[in-house]
Parts: sequence; structure tokens; C-alpha cells
Amino acid sequence: MIIITFTVQIGSYALNEEAAAISADGTVPSGRPNPTRISWSKENIIKIHEIPWPKHKTCRTAKETLWKLDLEFVILTNSDAQEIQKLVDNVGPYDVKTAFKSASMYIQSFTANAEEGLDDYHLTCNMKLIERND
Repeated sequence: MIIITFTVQIGSYALNEEAAAISADGTVPSGRPNPTRISWSKENIIKIHEIPWPKHKTCRTAKETLWKLDLEFVILTNSDAQEIQKLVDNVGPYDVKTAFKSASMYIQSFTANAEEGLDDYHLTCNMKLIERND
């Protein structure tokens, strides 16, 4: 079986640099693993007109709606944490690329969680983005 790995990008920040194992002395490796979860979504706006007979009517109220992206990924180093902070603070728009879709997007929200027993810069991050339509 061949596994093809697509490099996910947020602007110039690439998320497909393999991380080495933590060394015996506890040194944290460099590297940027691909996201652990990538969820694209798009919700169409449909209005339902409830009429008494014979059947309710539906109407699409917008021809196009915005794509949303939810990324979950891991940061392993302080330099990556600082780089992600800059991206989040600047909001975008950024050219975002995944195997499913590419789009110009703004960062809508971001969380970074540290877990007990892991290195201080080992953070599980969740980034929510929304399609740009200026």
C-alpha cells in the first residue's frame, strides 16, 4: 500500500516536516507533523416556507456560501509556537492548501492545549478558518 502525504500549508507555514523521535536525553525533536484532523465544511442556507397544502416549499437564499476549515495539529518547538502566534495575530487572509481543497482564508479562532507529562512546547492546536470573500 502506498500512502501519499500532501503538505498542508497555511500561508508559508508548512505542516509536513517529519518529526524524529525524542532522544534519550529528553531533547524534543524539530519537525512539523501534518494535521491529525482536517475538517472542511460548507452550509447552504435554505429557507423553508411552511404552506398548508400540498407540501412545504424550500428556497435557497444564497447562491454561494463560505467554506470553513477546522484543523487540529501538533506544535513541537518554541519557534513553531511563535510562528503560529504570528499567523494567528495577523489573522490573514492566507492561502490554505490541503489535499481536498485550497482557498484564501482568515483565521477565525485558535486554541493551543498543553498536556501534563509532555514537553512545554508540545501543544495540540485547533485552528478554525473561514473562506475569504472581501
